[in-house]
Amino acid sequence: MLRTALRTSSALLLTSLLIAGCGSDDGSGDDGPVDSGDVTTDDGADDDADDGADDGADDDADDGADDGADDDADDDTLAGVDIPDGWTLVTDEPSGISVALPDAVAPQEQEAPTGDGGTMTARSFFMVEGDVEVGFNVLDLDGGMYDLEVGMQGVADQIAGTVERSESITVDGNEGIEAEVSFGADYVTTFQLIELDDHVLQPLVSSEQQNSGQAEEYFEQITNSIELG
Repeated sequence: MLRTALRTSSALLLTSLLIAGCGSDDGSGDDGPVDSGDVTTDDGADDDADDGADDGADDDADDGADDGADDDADDDTLAGVDIPDGWTLVTDEPSGISVALPDAVAPQEQEAPTGDGGTMTARSFFMVEGDVEVGFNVLDLDGGMYDLEVGMQGVADQIAGTVERSESITVDGNEGIEAEVSFGADYVTTFQLIELDDHVLQPLVSSEQQNSGQAEEYFEQITNSIELG
């Protein structure tokens, strides 16, 4: 029963995302300029380690034992992406967006109506891990626009839920919104809507309230792993 309820919630959230936020002519997605440069990476941090008089000895070590450590680091961090141990980086091929999930999952693609009477394509990558639904949606804008606030409220309305909190976020210079919505007898979903040039990304977790601690941990892991391509 729990797994069925959670999977149903993701379908409703995706449908709401498509219907509520999209348009093509009214400019609703152009609320302001993108604030770029807010998120930085530590790519240059390792370069500082090669200083000093012991370079010769260190170089020998680099040729040997340190290679394994570097390889391990590459497994866990890909171009600044934080991938939890045992998780898999899942890539949406059309957009190049990648998010780490507990296991590999195939996309489910659908066409759905938009607010201006058109249709847009979306792909869902979801699984149930323990008692938590975890995954992400990718929406193809195809030249359209997206209103983050309207999309967030549309999610809540579609599942007869209540927005418990929301805040504006910036991910790699792209504007977004993060929200927590309670719904049903005892369910809660936490998600982000991130507006890119041609896509909207929606990482999401959903669970019963009693499992919200595990859901929050998974949400942190998937959002820390986002690679926008």
